[in-house]
Amino acid sequence: MTRIHKITSIVLLLSTILGTIEAAPGKSNTRQSGNNIDLTRLLDIMSISPYEEEMRRAEMDKTTTELRAMGDGAIEPLMEELRRSKNVYLRHRAVSLLQSIGTSKARESLLQIALGQDSPKGIGFGSSWAARNYVKILKDKSDAKKLLTSNNTAVQDIGLHTLRGVSMDVDFLNQLEGFLQSNEYYLRASAVEVITADPEATLVKHKLSAIVGSLETVEKLPKAREKFQYDRLGTLADNVYYRFINSLSKMKGADACLREEANRAEGNVRLSLIIALGHRGDVSVKKELRRFLKDSKMRTMTMMRCSALRTFETTGTLDDLAFLQEIAQTDPLEVVDCGGPLFEMVDGKIVNTGERMYPVPAKTDPRWSRVRRSYPVRSAAKRAMKLIGNRRIPPASINENYNIHTDSKVTGPPS
Repeated sequence: MTRIHKITSIVLLLSTILGTIEAAPGKSNTRQSGNNIDLTRLLDIMSISPYEEEMRRAEMDKTTTELRAMGDGAIEPLMEELRRSKNVYLRHRAVSLLQSIGTSKARESLLQIALGQDSPKGIGFGSSWAARNYVKILKDKSDAKKLLTSNNTAVQDIGLHTLRGVSMDVDFLNQLEGFLQSNEYYLRASAVEVITADPEATLVKHKLSAIVGSLETVEKLPKAREKFQYDRLGTLADNVYYRFINSLSKMKGADACLREEANRAEGNVRLSLIIALGHRGDVSVKKELRRFLKDSKMRTMTMMRCSALRTFETTGTLDDLAFLQEIAQTDPLEVVDCGGPLFEMVDGKIVNTGERMYPVPAKTDPRWSRVRRSYPVRSAAKRAMKLIGNRRIPPASINENYNIHTDSKVTGPPS
């Protein structure tokens, strides 16, 4: 036998031997040769429909366990099958499997799916599902910045939510500025939450400049002056201001710069900044907030007005009780709850309308016999009065799920 033939025989023998060795969990590039047949069978089972899965539950559970035990050895064949078949059931199960494997290779594979790298527009089926599982197994939260490069706004938002509490630097802040000018309101709100959640009181002027720049363009958001959604109060713009106020009230080291920005700002931008200052304990803003709360032109700003009244919970004194009593007794904003859809009314006229508002039931609709009417601005004033009177003033807070049913009563349809 020639030397070349001997080498060839040895290589073939080694390939045969190595192909029969089972992989240890977490190891890559194992299970070759004959075991590929088993792996193909397992991937076929992972591709079955949910209807079939109900009838083959035990088999599916066993398959998942076997693939998880293979660790990295299962990942590349799994990804290849995803690229080949584009089976949506397999992709959904593959994401959960990769998350449970949890290795660095699994994380990179989840990132690849999340970024839709195999899709023409970078938005593949299951991208947001992959992103949610990707962030669950991150060892360093700052790695979620990779999700911000996605073309999928849902994936970007998952990345932003994960990045809360990550320290800010100039490059990161510059990246977030782009999101602060997004046409998607939720990306703006998520970006400002990341900026204001910075554990360090650094780059404060840069941060506030970017945030104010975003506030200045809120009214340019699509349908900014229309109802936010059928089961929530206020317009879209009103809710964006509200979320910015909530974030600014928590930002470290921002008091002095907030006052400077407020002095330069106008309109709703200024209002947002002074309400945030009020939540931070600045008593000097109360006079202006009183004017805002009494302004008849601002009565439809439901969320901002409730937020402004919350400042009196922390800055209010007995001298404010008469003003708050007047708001609690006379504010005209009324909310009608039709068992899900909410309608806001001022002096008997429905306000904050738009495409997202639920159709108003006819006056003959039996639901009108069961509706509840409430007065959220009045209720906020009463809460502030109670806290001032009892001398129990809690830390400033803004409740996203403000209870609009305080002082509710059953009445008929609007006139």
